Amino acid sequence: MDFLPPKNDFVFKRLFGDAQNTDILLAFLNSMLTDVGKAPLEAIELLNPNLDKQSINDKLAILDILVRSVNGDLINLEIQVINEHNMEKRTVFYWGELYTRQLEKGKTYTSLRRTITINILDFIYLPMNQAHSLYQIREQHSNHLLMSEMEIHFYELPKLKKIKIKQRTPLQWWGLFLQGIQKDQAEEFRMHDPMMKKAVDVLETLSQDKESRLLYDAREKAIHDEVSRLEYAQLQGRSEGEAIGEARGEARGRIEGIAQSIHHLWQKRFGKMSKKDEKALHTASSEALDHILDQMLEPQYTVEQARRDLGK
Repeated sequence: MDFLPPKNDFVFKRLFGDAQNTDILLAFLNSMLTDVGKAPLEAIELLNPNLDKQSINDKLAILDILVRSVNGDLINLEIQVINEHNMEKRTVFYWGELYTRQLEKGKTYTSLRRTITINILDFIYLPMNQAHSLYQIREQHSNHLLMSEMEIHFYELPKLKKIKIKQRTPLQWWGLFLQGIQKDQAEEFRMHDPMMKKAVDVLETLSQDKESRLLYDAREKAIHDEVSRLEYAQLQGRSEGEAIGEARGEARGRIEGIAQSIHHLWQKRFGKMSKKDEKALHTASSEALDHILDQMLEPQYTVEQARRDLGK
Protein backbone atom coordinates (compact mmCIF):
# COMPACT_ATOMS: atom_id res chain seq x y z
CA MET A 1 0.00 0.00 0.00
CA ASP A 2 1.29 3.46 -0.93
CA PHE A 3 2.07 6.07 1.71
CA LEU A 4 -0.48 8.85 2.13
CA PRO A 5 0.99 12.25 1.14
CA PRO A 6 2.00 14.24 4.27
CA LYS A 7 1.34 17.55 2.49
CA ASN A 8 -2.39 16.83 2.53
CA ASP A 9 -3.50 18.98 5.46
CA PHE A 10 -5.54 16.19 7.08
CA VAL A 11 -2.55 13.81 6.99
CA PHE A 12 -0.29 16.63 8.16
CA LYS A 13 -2.58 17.30 11.13
CA ARG A 14 -2.73 13.61 12.08
CA LEU A 15 1.04 13.31 11.78
CA PHE A 16 2.23 16.45 13.58
CA GLY A 17 -0.89 17.52 15.51
CA ASP A 18 -1.37 14.36 17.57
CA ALA A 19 -0.50 14.60 21.27
CA GLN A 20 1.45 11.33 20.97
CA ASN A 21 3.70 12.84 18.31
CA THR A 22 4.83 16.07 19.96
CA ASP A 23 8.43 14.83 19.76
CA ILE A 24 8.12 14.67 15.96
CA LEU A 25 6.58 18.14 15.91
CA LEU A 26 9.35 19.50 18.14
CA ALA A 27 12.02 18.07 15.83
CA PHE A 28 10.38 19.66 12.79
CA LEU A 29 9.93 23.07 14.47
CA ASN A 30 13.55 23.09 15.62
CA SER A 31 14.74 22.30 12.10
CA MET A 32 12.79 25.37 10.93
CA LEU A 33 14.16 27.67 13.65
CA THR A 34 17.79 26.55 13.52
CA ASP A 35 17.73 26.89 9.72
CA VAL A 36 17.63 30.69 10.22
CA GLY A 37 19.94 30.79 13.25
CA LYS A 38 17.27 30.78 15.98
CA ALA A 39 17.70 28.85 19.21
CA PRO A 40 15.89 25.50 19.32
CA LEU A 41 12.88 24.97 21.57
CA GLU A 42 13.35 22.80 24.65
CA ALA A 43 9.79 21.54 25.00
CA ILE A 44 6.33 22.28 23.61
CA GLU A 45 2.68 21.90 24.53
CA LEU A 46 0.11 21.13 21.82
CA LEU A 47 -2.87 23.46 22.34
CA ASN A 48 -5.31 22.04 19.75
CA PRO A 49 -4.74 18.28 19.47
CA ASN A 50 -8.32 17.42 18.48
CA LEU A 51 -9.36 16.99 14.84
CA ASP A 52 -12.98 17.89 14.08
CA LYS A 53 -14.18 15.38 11.48
CA GLN A 54 -16.69 17.90 10.14
CA SER A 55 -13.85 20.24 9.12
CA ILE A 56 -12.57 17.59 6.69
CA ASN A 57 -15.44 18.51 4.36
CA ASP A 58 -15.21 22.26 4.81
CA LYS A 59 -13.32 23.41 1.72
CA LEU A 60 -12.12 26.54 3.53
CA ALA A 61 -11.23 24.91 6.84
CA ILE A 62 -7.76 25.56 8.25
CA LEU A 63 -6.35 22.43 9.88
CA ASP A 64 -3.64 24.31 11.71
CA ILE A 65 -1.48 23.26 14.65
CA LEU A 66 -1.14 25.57 17.64
CA VAL A 67 1.78 25.17 20.06
CA ARG A 68 3.15 26.87 23.17
CA SER A 69 6.80 26.43 24.09
CA VAL A 70 8.03 25.89 27.63
CA ASN A 71 8.97 29.59 27.89
CA GLY A 72 5.61 30.82 26.60
CA ASP A 73 6.28 31.38 22.89
CA LEU A 74 3.26 30.75 20.65
CA ILE A 75 3.60 28.97 17.31
CA ASN A 76 0.95 28.48 14.64
CA LEU A 77 1.79 25.95 11.94
CA GLU A 78 -0.26 25.17 8.83
CA ILE A 79 0.20 23.70 5.38
CA GLN A 80 -1.45 25.21 2.30
CA VAL A 81 -1.97 23.36 -0.98
CA ILE A 82 -4.24 25.97 -2.64
CA ASN A 83 -2.86 29.34 -3.71
CA GLU A 84 -5.60 31.84 -2.87
CA HIS A 85 -3.23 34.77 -3.62
CA ASN A 86 -3.80 36.37 -0.22
CA MET A 87 -1.07 34.81 1.91
CA GLU A 88 0.53 38.08 3.05
CA LYS A 89 -2.64 39.62 4.47
CA ARG A 90 -4.13 36.48 5.95
CA THR A 91 -0.79 35.54 7.52
CA VAL A 92 -0.35 38.92 9.22
CA PHE A 93 -4.01 38.88 10.27
CA TYR A 94 -3.73 35.45 11.93
CA TRP A 95 -0.39 36.36 13.47
CA GLY A 96 -1.97 39.51 14.94
CA GLU A 97 -4.91 37.56 16.35
CA LEU A 98 -2.59 35.11 18.06
CA TYR A 99 -0.29 37.86 19.38
CA THR A 100 -3.02 40.10 20.82
CA ARG A 101 -4.95 37.18 22.30
CA GLN A 102 -2.20 36.90 24.93
CA LEU A 103 -3.04 40.31 26.44
CA GLU A 104 -5.63 39.31 29.00
CA LYS A 105 -7.33 41.81 31.28
CA GLY A 106 -4.92 43.24 33.85
CA LYS A 107 -1.77 42.25 31.97
CA THR A 108 0.77 44.69 30.52
CA TYR A 109 2.46 44.71 27.12
CA THR A 110 5.58 43.23 28.69
CA SER A 111 3.70 39.95 29.09
CA LEU A 112 3.47 39.48 25.29
CA ARG A 113 5.63 36.58 24.12
CA ARG A 114 7.25 35.76 20.81
CA THR A 115 4.63 34.66 18.29
CA ILE A 116 5.64 32.58 15.29
CA THR A 117 3.57 31.80 12.21
CA ILE A 118 4.84 29.05 9.90
CA ASN A 119 3.28 28.57 6.47
CA ILE A 120 4.26 25.49 4.51
CA LEU A 121 3.23 26.02 0.89
CA ASP A 122 2.81 23.42 -1.83
CA PHE A 123 3.18 26.14 -4.44
CA ILE A 124 5.69 28.87 -5.30
CA TYR A 125 4.60 32.23 -3.91
CA LEU A 126 7.61 34.43 -3.12
CA PRO A 127 10.18 35.85 -5.59
CA MET A 128 13.28 34.51 -3.79
CA ASN A 129 15.05 31.32 -4.87
CA GLN A 130 15.40 29.80 -1.41
CA ALA A 131 12.66 27.54 -0.08
CA HIS A 132 12.66 28.95 3.48
CA SER A 133 12.02 32.65 4.11
CA LEU A 134 11.71 34.52 7.41
CA TYR A 135 9.97 37.89 7.74
CA GLN A 136 10.29 40.31 10.65
CA ILE A 137 9.85 44.07 11.13
CA ARG A 138 13.12 45.86 10.38
CA GLU A 139 14.15 49.46 9.66
CA GLN A 140 14.84 49.87 5.94
CA HIS A 141 18.21 51.71 6.10
CA SER A 142 19.92 50.20 9.12
CA ASN A 143 18.21 46.78 9.10
CA HIS A 144 17.49 47.34 12.82
CA LEU A 145 15.05 44.77 14.21
CA LEU A 146 12.08 46.58 15.75
CA MET A 147 10.73 43.64 17.73
CA SER A 148 11.86 40.07 18.20
CA GLU A 149 8.36 38.87 19.08
CA MET A 150 7.27 38.68 15.44
CA GLU A 151 8.36 35.85 13.14
CA ILE A 152 6.62 34.79 9.95
CA HIS A 153 8.08 31.82 8.11
CA PHE A 154 7.31 30.55 4.61
CA TYR A 155 8.52 27.16 3.44
CA GLU A 156 7.82 26.61 -0.27
CA LEU A 157 8.08 22.88 -0.98
CA PRO A 158 8.31 23.13 -4.82
CA LYS A 159 11.56 25.09 -4.45
CA LEU A 160 13.29 22.06 -2.95
CA LYS A 161 15.51 20.34 -5.44
CA LYS A 162 16.99 16.87 -5.43
CA ILE A 163 19.78 17.13 -2.90
CA LYS A 164 22.38 14.48 -2.15
CA ILE A 165 21.83 12.78 1.18
CA LYS A 166 25.11 13.99 2.70
CA GLN A 167 24.32 17.61 1.79
CA ARG A 168 20.77 17.80 3.18
CA THR A 169 20.04 20.08 6.12
CA PRO A 170 17.57 18.88 8.78
CA LEU A 171 14.88 21.17 7.34
CA GLN A 172 15.50 19.83 3.82
CA TRP A 173 15.02 16.29 5.09
CA TRP A 174 11.63 17.29 6.51
CA GLY A 175 10.71 19.20 3.35
CA LEU A 176 11.44 16.22 1.13
CA PHE A 177 9.49 14.01 3.53
CA LEU A 178 6.49 16.36 3.31
CA GLN A 179 6.58 16.25 -0.48
CA GLY A 180 5.81 12.55 -0.20
CA ILE A 181 7.84 9.36 -0.09
CA GLN A 182 7.57 6.05 -1.88
CA LYS A 183 7.93 2.64 -0.31
CA ASP A 184 11.44 2.23 -1.71
CA GLN A 185 12.51 5.53 -0.09
CA ALA A 186 11.19 4.79 3.40
CA GLU A 187 14.35 3.15 4.71
CA GLU A 188 16.51 6.04 3.49
CA PHE A 189 14.45 8.45 5.62
CA ARG A 190 14.27 6.08 8.60
CA MET A 191 18.06 5.94 8.73
CA HIS A 192 18.40 9.75 8.94
CA ASP A 193 17.58 10.10 12.65
CA PRO A 194 15.19 8.66 15.30
CA MET A 195 12.53 11.37 14.88
CA MET A 196 12.42 10.95 11.11
CA LYS A 197 12.15 7.19 11.63
CA LYS A 198 9.17 7.70 13.95
CA ALA A 199 7.55 10.06 11.43
CA VAL A 200 7.86 7.44 8.67
CA ASP A 201 6.50 4.74 10.99
CA VAL A 202 3.50 6.90 11.98
CA LEU A 203 2.83 7.74 8.33
CA GLU A 204 2.96 4.06 7.42
CA THR A 205 0.46 3.23 10.16
CA LEU A 206 -1.88 6.02 9.00
CA SER A 207 -1.60 4.81 5.42
CA GLN A 208 -2.71 1.32 6.43
CA ASP A 209 -5.69 2.57 8.47
CA LYS A 210 -9.02 2.30 6.62
CA GLU A 211 -10.67 5.23 8.40
CA SER A 212 -7.67 7.49 7.76
CA ARG A 213 -7.81 6.66 4.06
CA LEU A 214 -11.54 7.46 3.94
CA LEU A 215 -10.93 10.80 5.65
CA TYR A 216 -8.01 11.50 3.32
CA ASP A 217 -10.20 10.79 0.28
CA ALA A 218 -12.91 13.10 1.64
CA ARG A 219 -10.40 15.87 2.27
CA GLU A 220 -8.87 15.52 -1.19
CA LYS A 221 -12.32 15.82 -2.73
CA ALA A 222 -13.09 18.96 -0.69
CA ILE A 223 -9.80 20.53 -1.79
CA HIS A 224 -10.41 19.58 -5.41
CA ASP A 225 -13.88 21.15 -5.27
CA GLU A 226 -12.40 24.36 -3.88
CA VAL A 227 -9.76 24.53 -6.62
CA SER A 228 -12.45 24.00 -9.26
CA ARG A 229 -14.62 26.73 -7.75
CA LEU A 230 -11.76 29.22 -7.70
CA GLU A 231 -10.88 28.45 -11.31
CA TYR A 232 -14.51 28.91 -12.34
CA ALA A 233 -14.68 32.21 -10.46
CA GLN A 234 -11.62 33.44 -12.35
CA LEU A 235 -13.19 32.48 -15.67
CA GLN A 236 -16.30 34.45 -14.75
CA GLY A 237 -14.19 37.54 -14.10
CA ARG A 238 -14.84 37.60 -10.36
CA SER A 239 -12.03 38.11 -7.89
CA GLU A 240 -10.98 35.15 -5.76
CA GLY A 241 -11.56 37.25 -2.66
CA GLU A 242 -15.20 37.75 -3.66
CA ALA A 243 -15.58 34.05 -4.39
CA ILE A 244 -14.09 33.06 -1.04
CA GLY A 245 -16.23 35.56 0.86
CA GLU A 246 -19.35 34.32 -0.87
CA ALA A 247 -18.44 30.69 -0.19
CA ARG A 248 -17.99 31.38 3.52
CA GLY A 249 -21.41 32.96 3.72
CA GLU A 250 -23.37 30.28 1.91
CA ALA A 251 -24.75 27.79 4.38
CA ARG A 252 -26.34 25.83 1.59
CA GLY A 253 -22.98 25.31 -0.01
CA ARG A 254 -21.75 23.67 3.18
CA ILE A 255 -24.73 21.30 3.23
CA GLU A 256 -24.17 20.32 -0.39
CA GLY A 257 -20.51 19.72 0.34
CA ILE A 258 -21.37 17.36 3.20
CA ALA A 259 -23.90 15.56 1.01
CA GLN A 260 -21.26 15.08 -1.69
CA SER A 261 -18.80 13.70 0.85
CA ILE A 262 -21.40 11.27 2.18
CA HIS A 263 -22.15 10.16 -1.38
CA HIS A 264 -18.43 9.65 -2.00
CA LEU A 265 -17.91 7.65 1.23
CA TRP A 266 -21.15 5.70 0.68
CA GLN A 267 -19.88 4.41 -2.65
CA LYS A 268 -16.58 3.39 -1.11
CA ARG A 269 -18.21 1.57 1.83
CA PHE A 270 -21.57 0.32 0.58
CA GLY A 271 -21.40 0.49 -3.20
CA LYS A 272 -23.49 2.55 -5.62
CA MET A 273 -26.34 4.57 -4.08
CA SER A 274 -29.86 3.81 -5.24
CA LYS A 275 -31.96 6.64 -6.69
CA LYS A 276 -34.16 6.48 -3.60
CA ASP A 277 -31.14 6.90 -1.31
CA GLU A 278 -29.82 9.78 -3.44
CA LYS A 279 -33.17 11.57 -3.24
CA ALA A 280 -33.24 11.12 0.53
CA LEU A 281 -29.66 12.39 0.75
CA HIS A 282 -30.45 15.65 -1.02
CA THR A 283 -33.57 16.33 1.05
CA ALA A 284 -32.08 15.44 4.45
CA SER A 285 -31.63 18.08 7.13
CA SER A 286 -28.22 19.51 7.96
CA GLU A 287 -28.41 17.83 11.39
CA ALA A 288 -29.04 14.43 9.80
CA LEU A 289 -26.19 14.92 7.32
CA ASP A 290 -23.77 15.91 10.08
CA HIS A 291 -24.74 12.80 12.04
CA ILE A 292 -24.44 10.47 9.05
CA LEU A 293 -21.06 11.82 8.03
CA ASP A 294 -19.73 11.35 11.54
CA GLN A 295 -21.13 7.81 11.74
CA MET A 296 -19.95 6.91 8.24
CA LEU A 297 -16.41 6.90 9.57
CA GLU A 298 -17.24 4.26 12.18
CA PRO A 299 -16.54 0.67 11.02
CA GLN A 300 -19.68 -0.72 12.68
CA TYR A 301 -22.01 1.68 10.87
CA THR A 302 -24.20 -0.23 8.38
CA VAL A 303 -26.05 0.76 5.24
CA GLU A 304 -29.35 0.01 6.99
CA GLN A 305 -28.49 2.46 9.79
CA ALA A 306 -27.49 5.08 7.21
CA ARG A 307 -30.84 4.71 5.42
CA ARG A 308 -32.74 5.06 8.69
CA ASP A 309 -30.75 8.21 9.56
CA LEU A 310 -31.50 9.68 6.13
CA GLY A 311 -35.21 9.41 6.86
CA LYS A 312 -35.03 11.26 10.18
